Amino acid sequence: MKINLKKLLSLKNVSITELSELTKISRSTLTPLARESNLLGKTKIETLERICEALEVNFSELVYEEVSVKVIFFKKIGGLDKEEIDDCYEAYFICKLSIETQFKKEYLYLSISSTYPLSTKQSLYNVEIMDDLDFLLMERASKSTFEELCIDKMSIFNSADVIKDDLLLLLTRAISEPIKNEIISMQDIFVKQDKWLDASSSIGFRKDERIREYKETEELFILWNLYNELSFDFEYLNSGEINSLPFSYVVDINSFQIKSPSFGKNYNLNEWYNSLK
Repeated sequence: MKINLKKLLSLKNVSITELSELTKISRSTLTPLARESNLLGKTKIETLERICEALEVNFSELVYEEVSVKVIFFKKIGGLDKEEIDDCYEAYFICKLSIETQFKKEYLYLSISSTYPLSTKQSLYNVEIMDDLDFLLMERASKSTFEELCIDKMSIFNSADVIKDDLLLLLTRAISEPIKNEIISMQDIFVKQDKWLDASSSIGFRKDERIREYKETEELFILWNLYNELSFDFEYLNSGEINSLPFSYVVDINSFQIKSPSFGKNYNLNEWYNSLK
């Protein structure tokens, strides 16, 4: 167990002498607690409670365990369900955390929802603790590939603090960048080609093949509902500059819609590819 008394005294601008007067605990008892980072084994609970009361802090702010937190399961379970984004994008995730201390190992199951209003471009998150059975049912219901993240955290005392304080920030930081990139790509992705695909071309809109060519005079804007089976390397247009995304998406070919300015209509990828043959 760790004790955070030295830092709290500094933050509260309270001296050992003043704390002694407030708690009626001798300086000889308080001084070692302020000097050491490890909680002395002989320290009484009553002593810690009186310190918390005097400094007006929670018990978990004064005493905590060294904790290693690992995200051992993190998966998107839902998201965009429309052909185009209107004013808001929502995504849903489930997460399983392994929380390990020197003496024990526990699991925490979370449901995370992310809302991204296009007007403000600020992600909002809601996190709830799930029942382990509910988590298991949702985990088994999906065939998505598991995605692993590792997060180290040293000052988590209990599950309530995990949700309330630092770990939530770490989780949202971990998922906010992929979500941001997904939003950008939904709005601005285009695939640039040097020529039209035709029947003699060796590259086509087939599963597990990548789109590499596009007519120079046109811009294709691709929108999708779900992603599942087709792999693409993407570029997106940002303030007139072409930027490469640092990853590829796996998508469902039937959910793509292609909008071409010259055609004046939308094409499903299968329809469009067949029209080129």
